[in-house]
Amino acid sequence: MTRENNIFDNMTLQEYLRGAAKRLPEQSASILMILKTKGSMNMNRLTLTAEINRSLLNKFVTPLEVMGLIQLDRYGMTKEYSLTALGEAFLNLK
Repeated sequence: MTRENNIFDNMTLQEYLRGAAKRLPEQSASILMILKTKGSMNMNRLTLTAEINRSLLNKFVTPLEVMGLIQLDRYGMTKEYSLTALGEAFLNLK
């Protein structure tokens, strides 16, 4: 790959994250804001607070996990989502 064709040489992390923010589904953005304002939540509480069907929750949280914006911690049978430092910075980009 030549240097001219490498998009990452011409893009800052902030530019990348701003572009990603525009492509996030409304429900994913809502989950980020909920975790910021209300703190860590287990899956049941998050589905109720975000008003998302539990069967659809993974569709919206998985991309956030992959991007490193939220993390999933397991405590026995309980799964709890929380905002990461990158997720906090992501929400402050605007």
